Amino acid sequence: MKSKGLIMFIQNEELEFIEILEEIFFKTYSKQGLVLAFDFDGVFTSPHKTKAEAINKLGYNISPEQTNSRYCVNIAGVKREDYVKGSMEAYIDRLLETPLEEGILGFIKWIKTFENIRIYLVTSRYDRMIPALNNYLIKHNLLFDGIFNTQNKSKKKILEKLAADFFIEDSPEKLLQVIKENQSQDIKNCEFILFRNSSNKFFQEPPSEITAINSFSELKIMVEKRLQN
Repeated sequence: MKSKGLIMFIQNEELEFIEILEEIFFKTYSKQGLVLAFDFDGVFTSPHKTKAEAINKLGYNISPEQTNSRYCVNIAGVKREDYVKGSMEAYIDRLLETPLEEGILGFIKWIKTFENIRIYLVTSRYDRMIPALNNYLIKHNLLFDGIFNTQNKSKKKILEKLAADFFIEDSPEKLLQVIKENQSQDIKNCEFILFRNSSNKFFQEPPSEITAINSFSELKIMVEKRLQN
């Protein structure tokens, strides 16, 4: 699955990943209608219970609500290497047992009724995590217009190339990173959205550049408003 440049996938009829070069995809890319870009873990999925169980096996006692990396490492005293090990178990070995976030399937079903809306996954994963991701999408019958893996690098360039109208992410730090890198407004008219889940709900309110939502019904309202403009 290795290739030069950014790793990018499309899905065949069986929803299996087909790797193509990112630059080839964008040679023929033409934005039509609205573009929604989603993070995966913590937005599509609710991995907090399995992550807590995996980390606690290493000698800790954290709750699903405490599985955010900032809390685990800086407050709960989880060693960085243990946090990564527990996270990898949740994101690879136990991904198929991880539930979807409430309301996501209904939202995607609604989105699919529009011919002028495209949805993409923009995720940061190690190569060894990709097969588990593909199996999860197959299990839940989830089809995207493209899946981008930035391999722990910034998501700003992909959002810019997609001309994304919405970017939905559960990490305040990653949202702020993109906003900081977008000072020259290369990404235009994009709404940066923090999806509140059980492990980030205790964070303070985000800055004005970020809109926090608690459900996909709120996102639906935002998309409807944009469609009316």
